[in-house]
Amino acid sequence: MMPETLHTMHAVLFDLDNTLIDTERIKELLFLAAQEAGISKEDAQETYRRTRDVNNQMTFTLAHYAQALGKPELEDAFRAALQKEKETLLYKEAKQLLEACRDANIPAHVITLGVLEWQKEKIMLTGVAALVPERNWHSTDAGNAADGKARLIRAIIGKENDGAGYLFVNDKPDETAEILRMFSGLRALVYADARDARYTDPSFDALRTEFGARVDIEKRIV
Repeated sequence: MMPETLHTMHAVLFDLDNTLIDTERIKELLFLAAQEAGISKEDAQETYRRTRDVNNQMTFTLAHYAQALGKPELEDAFRAALQKEKETLLYKEAKQLLEACRDANIPAHVITLGVLEWQKEKIMLTGVAALVPERNWHSTDAGNAADGKARLIRAIIGKENDGAGYLFVNDKPDETAEILRMFSGLRALVYADARDARYTDPSFDALRTEFGARVDIEKRIV
């Protein structure tokens, strides 16, 4: 989304993880802290996967992760590790877009998938809270788009609105496609991160092919 077209938007709806903030780096810091406590990287990663969600409902918190590792005291070490690098965790281009929204008086909303406690902690830690008021933080623990983020979007834009005049900023091409099909007027900006092994160029190409000018895709270089 180019700055000259931002003024046409009623609001911009931002995903949080891997869109506004570097969640891949957050995970790396957690794994390193676990390794310093004598846990292998493989065990740290596998335990993260097990504690992330249950039956597509998000369950991850720092306390839950530390307990699952068998070291509840690690919760404090996790938080300390994140605090040391908090200035680097908000993506530069995402911060610039949030600031552009603020300067243009365009409401910015965060719509995020995860346990509310953990999502709020990341919003405050990374500096997103300074650019998006708390009344515009929206969280769901439902992993499927229809029950999760789509419901949040509907609550923001109104029951009869098709999404025209709203921009959805995300990192997942499959989830973005599902949501764009539900809201025929919604536009999307999607960040493609080469570190995210879940998605390759064909995933983003398919999104562009299906939705054309409704989608902008930006490759993220970290």
